[in-house]
Amino acid sequence: MKHVVVLGAAGKMGRGIALLLLQHLVVKGSRLTLVDPDVEALYELRPFFETSLRRFAEKRINHLRPLYQERRDLVDNSAIIDAFIKERLDALRFQKEPSGLSEVDLVFEAAPEMIDLKIALLHSVKETGAPVLTNTSSIPIHYLAEEAGLSGRLVGFHFYNPAHLQPLVELIFDREALKAEAYDLVEKLEKRPVVSKDIAGFIGNGHFLREVSYAVQVTNALGVNQENLSFVDRVTRDYLLRPMGIFELVNFVGVDVVLKIAGVMEHFLEMDLQLASLKEFKEIPLTKEESGLELSWKALRKDKKKEDKVEAYEKWLTDAEGKEASFARDYLSESRRISLQLVETGVAASIEDVHTVLKLGFQQVLV
Repeated sequence: MKHVVVLGAAGKMGRGIALLLLQHLVVKGSRLTLVDPDVEALYELRPFFETSLRRFAEKRINHLRPLYQERRDLVDNSAIIDAFIKERLDALRFQKEPSGLSEVDLVFEAAPEMIDLKIALLHSVKETGAPVLTNTSSIPIHYLAEEAGLSGRLVGFHFYNPAHLQPLVELIFDREALKAEAYDLVEKLEKRPVVSKDIAGFIGNGHFLREVSYAVQVTNALGVNQENLSFVDRVTRDYLLRPMGIFELVNFVGVDVVLKIAGVMEHFLEMDLQLASLKEFKEIPLTKEESGLELSWKALRKDKKKEDKVEAYEKWLTDAEGKEASFARDYLSESRRISLQLVETGVAASIEDVHTVLKLGFQQVLV
């Protein structure tokens, strides 16, 4: 591809997508135009790109060496790496507005999860005639396509954060068009695709927001204070063998972002996730004590006996006594009910697809 554009490139998702494209899609002589109102922030990304590209190239030097075999001036590995980085950085162009774009082969949209903003940005690249991939994590693709005048040219291409590191991409299609191209791109970017039906929230947030809703309702029933908030967070981290508790994850994503996604789902699905309390939760700091369990998500990450240990742990959890274990079982049961609901309503084609999203997108062990 000679010219790729990223809209909203200064944000967390945009910069990750841009780096991913520099690593896998940009070649000598091509252009990568990054568009963002904060154009100064785009220029400030250059050190991030350079450092990340160097790390990437050092790990793949055996793959890069054949690409430069005709360059007799590049003798050692360091020279090849420098040439690779220079070519990629030379491809960058920065713009404040999505105007004057020409000969565009592909557009990525990575703006914040705001319907009006996304529609305006998508509409602004309509005249390029290029296929457009939106990183929306919740807004129905058919709705965005119709409102932006991109029917047949828009695909949901939902990366998980950070885009250049997380292996998962949720694909959401408005219609049959561009399916082959989307799968080909996923392969080039070395990602794992899971297809979601075009229903607000898709698989990932369809599960996550319903789980957050359950956690909020349980906390409200227990009483909204630091002790109960931290209890729910601690159990959902330690007893469910996750990298973060449910409220730590909400804070990581951003309470405001979670509420915007909830608003999208509530609007299109005509539901009430009952998340008003999250604004109050935001003001309550979580205590960081651990549960003292022998097994943890961190310890399991590179354990060659991970599957056997997780199976043994789940058997232990089934019969374990105590308030924490009892709550963990109830919570895990609710999480699994949500997974089945996503399959029964057709959001996910299979329970395996839901599990793939939870494992790769959210790093969950017990699914």
